[in-house]
This record gives sequence, C-alpha cells and structure tokens, in this order.
Amino acid sequence: MVQRWTATLRISWHPILTFERRRLDLLDWIDQHLEIVAFKNDSADEVAVAVGHRGLRGTITMKSMSMSTSSPSLTVDALGPLFDGAYDVLGLHGVRVVEYQSSWTAPLEGSYSAACGIFARNVTFHQDLGEFAATDASVLFDAASDSATLQAEMGVVSSRELRARIMHPAIGRHPDTSRPTYVPDPADELPELSLFADVRWFPSTGMSIASGDELAHIREHIENDCATMMVGLGESVQATLEGGGDEFSSGGSGLPA
Repeated sequence: MVQRWTATLRISWHPILTFERRRLDLLDWIDQHLEIVAFKNDSADEVAVAVGHRGLRGTITMKSMSMSTSSPSLTVDALGPLFDGAYDVLGLHGVRVVEYQSSWTAPLEGSYSAACGIFARNVTFHQDLGEFAATDASVLFDAASDSATLQAEMGVVSSRELRARIMHPAIGRHPDTSRPTYVPDPADELPELSLFADVRWFPSTGMSIASGDELAHIREHIENDCATMMVGLGESVQATLEGGGDEFSSGGSGLPA
C-alpha cells in the first residue's frame, strides 16, 4: 500500500499592505477559537502556529500561507479553521493554490541491492559503462496533465534511508528547509524496502479557494494523482524484481481496491 508521509500545501493571495496591523487581530482570533500547542514569535512578518497537534503547522504572511503535516495520520485540511480565520480577519482576495509538496513510498519485496541495481541500470539505459556497473540511482523527472504538472525525485530506499529523508528535509535534489520534518510515531511502520518519491505538484491553471471546507477536496484530488503514480511505478519495479528481468515492466492499472 502506498503511503504519504509528510506534506505541505502552499497558497497565495493578493498582498495585504496592512498585514502588520491586522496580524494582531488575527492573533486575537486564533487565541479565542483554536487550540494552539506551539507558537513561533520571532517575526512580525508572519503568524506561525501548530494547531491541535505539533505535527500540524500553519504559517501566514502578508501574501501567502503554508499548511504542513509531519505525520501520515494527519492531513493539511485539518488546518481549515485556521485558513477560515485568516480569510475573514485579513480580508483575503485572489486566493489560489500554488503547490502541494509531499513525500511518498511504494513498498517493495526483495533484495535491496537487486532493486537498486535494476533501477540504476534502467536509468542508464543498460549502456556499457566500461569497467563500471550501475549499482544505484535516483531520478528527477517532470510530468504533466491537462490540469497540473509535477516534479518528482525518485529512488529505491531502505528503511534507514527513508527515515533519513523524511526526518531531514534538506536532503534531496530540490532541498527545501521549510518542508515538514517527519515526527516518529510508534504506530508507523517504515517499509524495509520501498520506492521513495519527493513530489511537488503544481496546478496548470488557477485553482482558487475561498473556505477551509474546500481543503479536503483539493488535498484528496492532489493525493489521488500522486498515489496513482506511485502505485503504477511501484508495481513496475516489483514485477521486474519478481520476474528476474532487468527492464521495467509496464505498471498496474491504478489504485488498489
């Protein structure tokens, strides 16, 4: 079963020139209506809070908001009430989705070295490397549909490598220190071997949002895109491992029932 580990939804709006003044009103609203478990107070240019759980964080500036989850059991739409408060108190206009960044795994069964080798040989087109043999690889690729584009970094990882990736956001080909850091939970089981992907999803056309109730629909739509991709790619690598071949098989038909 594919798994989403961490995620961040970024939205933007027309800049609020009076943000510094309205920020105090927003803080009053947050104090009265939300359960705040952590608060960052080192800048007058933003409001940064964790709502209900330390793994659910929202950061609001004069022209944007990011909503992050550090756990697979928490979703960004749980921050809907915070968005609604910002929308009303700040008087937001022109709100649109900018990006959804998320980290994923598709579990694999087999030998770590064999999976890495198969992945690397496919990336290098099975070319003769002289005295060398391709043993491991990661790839960065772009994909597009009529409604969105995405960029993904992908590779085979062990459980130790997976833990390092999701707990240290600066690792990777498009490092972003603002990405959430995975918060370990005893209930989470990291796969011993998996295909890992760090995915950045961008809407091709304007995706507006006017209420927190819309967040769940938007998040489900985006995560369905990502999960479908991970299922197909994971099945392709797994079929190649089981078949004893060296070229990726065609992927599956989509999400499991």
